[in-house]
Amino acid sequence: MNTMKCLRDFKEHAASPFLEKHVKEFDIPTVMLNLSKSSQKFIKYMLNRNLFSEEKMLIDIDDFLSVSGYKTKTSVFRILKELCQKDILARTKYRCIYWVNSGLIDKSLDK
Repeated sequence: MNTMKCLRDFKEHAASPFLEKHVKEFDIPTVMLNLSKSSQKFIKYMLNRNLFSEEKMLIDIDDFLSVSGYKTKTSVFRILKELCQKDILARTKYRCIYWVNSGLIDKSLDK
């Protein structure tokens, strides 16, 4: 039996699911080591684009593809699935808008 979820199998959230439960702060190096290389590349892309600064983000798939060198949107959706599984992102009802777990970024870096 295949227990891997498709991205569409993840619940869509009207409000941030990260506010419903205590949001722990993540240790970025540890998080990065537990992600696939492609998801690591996506996290770096998000950090470079400052996409963690809001509670929701619009993912420009075409921009990521041009920056990353990946050829298909399937690669991006595989990455998004992994990030949802790891509670870094959560789906909204819109395909390219995701809730961001703000616990991933150390707030002391903002000072």
